[in-house]
Amino acid sequence: MHGIASTVLLCASLVIASSSNSTSLVDLGYVEVSGSINTTLSTITYWGLPFAQAPTGDLRWRAPVPIEASRDDTYKQVFNATQPGAQCVQGPPVWQLALAGTAALIAPAEPAPVRPSSEDCLLLDVIIPQQAKSGLLPVVVQIHGGVECFHTRPLSGLANLVIGYTEGNSDSSDGHPFVAYSNGSVVWVQIQYRLGAYGFLGGTEVDQSGDTNVGLLDQRLALEWVQNHIRSFGGDPTQVTIWGGSAGGGSVTNQLIAFGGEANPPFRAAIAEYPWWQPFHDKETLTSQYEVLLSATNCTDIVCMRNLDYDALANATMKSYIDAYSSGLYGYGDFYYGPYVDGKFIQDLPSEEFGQGRWSKVPLLLDHDAFEGLIFTNASITTSSETVATLETVFQANDPAIIARFQQFNEFFSNPIYQEFAAPNALNLTEQDTEYWRLQTAIGNIFINCGTYYAGLAAGNSAVPAWKLVFNAGIYVHAATSSYLFSESSRTANATLADIMKGYFWSFIVNLDPNSGPDGTSSSRQFWPQYASNSTNNFRILQINETSIGVQDDGDVSDRCDFWNSQGLFVKN
Repeated sequence: MHGIASTVLLCASLVIASSSNSTSLVDLGYVEVSGSINTTLSTITYWGLPFAQAPTGDLRWRAPVPIEASRDDTYKQVFNATQPGAQCVQGPPVWQLALAGTAALIAPAEPAPVRPSSEDCLLLDVIIPQQAKSGLLPVVVQIHGGVECFHTRPLSGLANLVIGYTEGNSDSSDGHPFVAYSNGSVVWVQIQYRLGAYGFLGGTEVDQSGDTNVGLLDQRLALEWVQNHIRSFGGDPTQVTIWGGSAGGGSVTNQLIAFGGEANPPFRAAIAEYPWWQPFHDKETLTSQYEVLLSATNCTDIVCMRNLDYDALANATMKSYIDAYSSGLYGYGDFYYGPYVDGKFIQDLPSEEFGQGRWSKVPLLLDHDAFEGLIFTNASITTSSETVATLETVFQANDPAIIARFQQFNEFFSNPIYQEFAAPNALNLTEQDTEYWRLQTAIGNIFINCGTYYAGLAAGNSAVPAWKLVFNAGIYVHAATSSYLFSESSRTANATLADIMKGYFWSFIVNLDPNSGPDGTSSSRQFWPQYASNSTNNFRILQINETSIGVQDDGDVSDRCDFWNSQGLFVKN
């Protein structure tokens, strides 16, 4: 495997451009849909299919209403699904806007057409192979994270990289290359859900006069739509794997713990890549969040906000990011709006739910990248006092004992990645001038890395198969695996590695085992052992770097992850 100097993740718009106008009709019972054939990739795509009614007006901050409820089953029409639909209303936090401006200077992004935004955005895309390998195929449901379309170099993977539950759309992690790679063996569904204040507004009035965590409810309704209709596209509803990265990975874990863990969820397996566990804000913070938005809209109650027109609410939402940041209600690295414990869909913190065995026991594939905290940490930090202030703002807490314990950790320099990457590449880091690097390592552990350990351990404790990967190649930062999984392999910096990565994930989706080959036979890839197997009690992971793939002990099994897990303060209920 040769070294990788840079990575290019091709935007979904480049795939769309090669599609022809040929169509293929599918009858869903309540409507017929016409799709677009891509002769280059041998796929048929049905873009922008509504799975819920538009969540506007009185349906704002309420659970989604199934699209079938607004249709007369005896009425037939053809829905034109040959072009992408609108994306949900976007809105990055203040610190992300500043980061994007800096990133554009470091690594200018390739231009891509911007999708129109709309509240009528509860849509999904279905991608099927032109020639199916069998009658009913395994199905992937991709829950998107933020925008992951960038052109960058190692350790500057910032351009257009917006993460969190505030931006992104159904083709942020586009499935066309993966379906083409699968050679007729996979059906792909990529979904959208309400973002930011539209999907994750909290507070007492929302709870009493609406529904909570509606963005997660959107995802669940999309999964139910798949159960009801994917057979029409040649997919098997009993073989659904949910897959997501970043906020999508966090969404996957939230679907796993939904309702305290369901015995029969609408999926049989789950892939959580670099799952994003930003702070689950407490009731006090959620109440402040609601009041900030209310003030920005010049409204006095939720009824007034439901009556606002599109522009008024969109502008007020952006203002709420600015006002809350200036008031210290969220800090650098937090996206302000996101999932929270509501006692209903999310009954307790993810770490608690996994730790207590309250999750849907399905096979898991987990991963994270080398420098997960880098892009969520303020690079201007140089002193311990700035570190303390950042922690207190991000977690809305001031606990001297915990701050003191953090200061004891020398996490970055004890990390083997420092020895493998930073030191050989002459970053000239010393313990005296790397407060930022220490903080980014802790942020990466708290928000992402340790979560993969908690979920993997829970699987081992329940005798559920799980596999974990740490990816130390490509751009090294958050979403480093994306290029290898969501681009055509020939267009990546390392086509061999891209094929290997796709092979592992394809095998898991089809055979519930990343080590299987075609038709369930053995594979020539490096063997990937199960994580936390009861028979061995080992925490073994697959580790991929620039030159090799091997098996090693999981570095996330550590005192620091055990410590963060013991502090509900750091992922608040």
